[in-house]
Amino acid sequence: VRARIIGQTLKDLIHKSDNVILVGHKEMDFDCMGSAIAMSNIVRSNGKDAYIVLAGGIEEKLNRAYEEYQEELKKNCVFIDEAQAARLTQPKSMVIMLDHHNANQSSVPNLVTKSKRVVVIDHHRRNQDFTFDPMMVYTETAASSCCELVTELIPYQPKHLDLTKEEATMILTGVMIDTNRFRNRTGSRTFEVASMLKQYGADPLKADEFLKDDYQTFELKAKLFGNILIDDHHMAITSLQTGPVSRSVMSQTADSMLAIKGVEASFVVAKDDNEQVAVSARSNGNVNVHVIMEKMNGGGHFTAAGLQRSNTTVSEVLAELKAVLQHNVDEEDKNNENHSVE
Repeated sequence: VRARIIGQTLKDLIHKSDNVILVGHKEMDFDCMGSAIAMSNIVRSNGKDAYIVLAGGIEEKLNRAYEEYQEELKKNCVFIDEAQAARLTQPKSMVIMLDHHNANQSSVPNLVTKSKRVVVIDHHRRNQDFTFDPMMVYTETAASSCCELVTELIPYQPKHLDLTKEEATMILTGVMIDTNRFRNRTGSRTFEVASMLKQYGADPLKADEFLKDDYQTFELKAKLFGNILIDDHHMAITSLQTGPVSRSVMSQTADSMLAIKGVEASFVVAKDDNEQVAVSARSNGNVNVHVIMEKMNGGGHFTAAGLQRSNTTVSEVLAELKAVLQHNVDEEDKNNENHSVE
């Protein structure tokens, strides 16, 4: 029901816009790209021009997939850079933020903060007030991915919408990577979206191929796996003092660590490509990693969260993480004692 209402509201906003600029987060990933491709089709089905902004970096595996598929993707989708986005922005242009809700995380933050017509579609939990005034906010933390949220809106458009098999495959890849190939954060709606994309010709084998590691990435993950420590409370932590380690590799490693028997939450600490110390946190659903990351001024949602920090070291962040985890354990023990007394 909510998807139908959002679909109708979004359709009305599109009709009142001169054009639509689709903005992802920095270091665009498959979920970001896939949801932008789906939204581009939705906008075009409503008779308006849509532009996908490629700025702020692009994740390595996505870049390889984009280079392979770009000829087919460009038949329907229009990709632009930051300068072109500035030129194409009109008084009644609508900016749609996909897979993020923080202007500072946007690939083109100035476009978001200066625009008077902003829509947010995201599956991450909001942990701070907006620094802009959005027209509509559609956040669903129970959703597996932004690709899932946007794909659900397709049936509620004014006319039949046909995705190409390449577009459907890119969107499916976004769902697969955010669910660790349907292992985590999946609900019945996730599989309904996957079924819909399969009907459009999505190729799961090709999507799986896009997500495979090259040898250098495999070796880097092996180093991280070699440093794993599991505490008495089923938390798995690994770190790497030398870097850089891309955020996508960190998140994939954290996802893979959940496959270790008995592990309920996983944490990867390393320097990223921007020389910031980052933490990627994942949970099997029994631990709220958002709360843990929030205590360290990070964010995310219940089963997937993280943070990035400048002017610090891996050792310092690792020590702080361990202290926060121990504090959580102490609080739980204290609460259990109080309940026992009562």
